[in-house]
Amino acid sequence: MADLDIENNSFISDSIADVTNQVLDVEVLKAFEKVKSADGSDFVIELIDLYLHGTPQRIQAIREAAVQKAWVLLKRTAHTIKGSSSTLGIHRVGKTWKLQA
Repeated sequence: MADLDIENNSFISDSIADVTNQVLDVEVLKAFEKVKSADGSDFVIELIDLYLHGTPQRIQAIREAAVQKAWVLLKRTAHTIKGSSSTLGIHRVGKTWKLQA
């Protein structure tokens, strides 16, 4: 159960860390810490940005492919989301998009 830290006006909870660890493998992101882009920017931030901008479009593409019964496109797009999620350590999302052949 979360406790309220009156002095700092914040919630302190081990359960938040547990949920984060179940959803996100922080060690995967830490592995990217030392990688920098050609322009010196943080590579992991760029990957996260690409993921956050590209995933909604891919989900929409999956919806459209399902309506059109374009199963090959649906499977390919789901595989892309699975790979992107796993690359960033979001394994639970990656498992969600795993489709049978």
